[in-house]
Amino acid sequence: VGTLRVLVGYESALNERVSLGGRLGYAFRGGPTTLDGDAFLPLHLEARLAYWPRGLWAVGLRPYVHLGAGLAQVDLKQGDVSVSDCTEQTGRPAFLDCIAARGAYAPENAPDLPTRALDAYRKLGNAFVVLGGGLSLPVGGRAALQFNLNAQLMMPAVGVVLQPSLGMSYSLP
Repeated sequence: VGTLRVLVGYESALNERVSLGGRLGYAFRGGPTTLDGDAFLPLHLEARLAYWPRGLWAVGLRPYVHLGAGLAQVDLKQGDVSVSDCTEQTGRPAFLDCIAARGAYAPENAPDLPTRALDAYRKLGNAFVVLGGGLSLPVGGRAALQFNLNAQLMMPAVGVVLQPSLGMSYSLP
């Protein structure tokens, strides 16, 4: 599980089966600032073009597919990663032997290298292209329950992110 987002969107029908929209949001649970000073980007900005095979105003379940692009960052956290930690070795020779796994720390001596548990983060983004789809289910009047699943290709720190979302939509007159 990576970052979580709160999004608000707007979609405009170009015709009965095609819509153009955008989403703006704020992301939570980003990782800490890196040693290089890169802080988490909580902004989510997305433009998308959707195709509705049954039509935007069809009765009942309305599936759709969409393409889009935008700006966002996704941070993935892995807790309790065990890493070798030679920083507490006294004296430079012991420290160098520890990091090189030689001397007292050589594999043939079956050493127990000092370890420390850390939280590791993988930062993906800050731009993305998206392919997704979903279902819109009218729940009365102009409101609809909307389930969406995105496959986002994050760039320039490359990775693929699956982003499910659940929300409500409301049609304006």
